[in-house]
Amino acid sequence: MDTAQPFADFGRRLNEQMTLHGVKAKAISIKLHVSLNTVDIWRSGESLPQAPNDAMLAEMFDVTPGYLLYGEGESAAPKHLYSPVMAAIEKSLGELMAQCVTDQELMPVLQGLRELIEVKKRDATSRRQASHADGPGEPTVHPRQR
Repeated sequence: MDTAQPFADFGRRLNEQMTLHGVKAKAISIKLHVSLNTVDIWRSGESLPQAPNDAMLAEMFDVTPGYLLYGEGESAAPKHLYSPVMAAIEKSLGELMAQCVTDQELMPVLQGLRELIEVKKRDATSRRQASHADGPGEPTVHPRQR
């Protein structure tokens, strides 16, 4: 084992999951409230994240902590497919983040985005419930029940 990178396999799995899910180091840094340097140290395989960061990372990538940390079990496929819509959102968010010089400028932007997502989720849920409330029409009655 390389003594300069004792956790190289973890770093490889972390980088693989970041690529698979389109997650940037800055996003991990913000979500886990750690420095970018800490994320870089994890990615290089110099150290492992401690609890609860290990579990939070695994949750971000929809894998078990055992897989992410030690390669136990198999990685799960992402819950969503990377789509052109996600690519456009990521590009726009990247451009917006580039305009924010400090975390203090970035945090309100991310909070606003989080609130917008919640509103859109509620709207979608309401539309689904309304469409189900209309129902498919008359209930089917068995001939013996007539």
